[in-house]
Amino acid sequence: MSTRFSMTLKEPIGMDNLQHLSAQSPLYAKRDLLKNGSGQAVTLSLESEPNLITLRGNSADKSFLAAVKNLIGSPLPVKPCSSQEKGEVAALWMGPDEWLIIANETDSLKPLPEMALALAEYHCALVDISNSKVMLSLAGPSSRDVLSKGCSIDFYSNKWRKGHCVNSLYARCDVTIWQRATRDHYAILVRNSFSDYVSDYLLDAALEYNVA
Repeated sequence: MSTRFSMTLKEPIGMDNLQHLSAQSPLYAKRDLLKNGSGQAVTLSLESEPNLITLRGNSADKSFLAAVKNLIGSPLPVKPCSSQEKGEVAALWMGPDEWLIIANETDSLKPLPEMALALAEYHCALVDISNSKVMLSLAGPSSRDVLSKGCSIDFYSNKWRKGHCVNSLYARCDVTIWQRATRDHYAILVRNSFSDYVSDYLLDAALEYNVA
């Protein structure tokens, strides 16, 4: 006689039963591998979970640009594929009327409702996408070679300098690639659902540089 199983909950799940749960990165199980993913020429690591906000607005409205700068402490870039960074807050150009705001510290930005209220007089939109993406850090003299293995962009072009950013494909997955402080330091933002695959691809691409 076969055993029958049921997916029906026998008891309701109360909030008290969920208090012990905490949000985790989709790459939480790889945290040690990524933390120790360093070699002679490449270092791959998982960034602490930043606050990510998508902002849409009129880049031709100087009053709007000034209001955002006053709100987040960093000016919005208006030049394609550029970024602005001040302190713990950075703003990346995503399109003529779109920016990605990145804050490394929780208290670097005001709560989203307060930000929306501060910009209420402008035709704009703010969306918190912090839980939808993972940010990886790739650094070292051979980091551009690792990126070139999965992306058709020329990372050796003179266009690539501090603050340059692009939306592209890496290993056929949508990513945002942002050059950080130096030529050999990049941040890679990828959707949660693709993060496991992209991190594996990066680790495999970096094997020849003695990344564990």
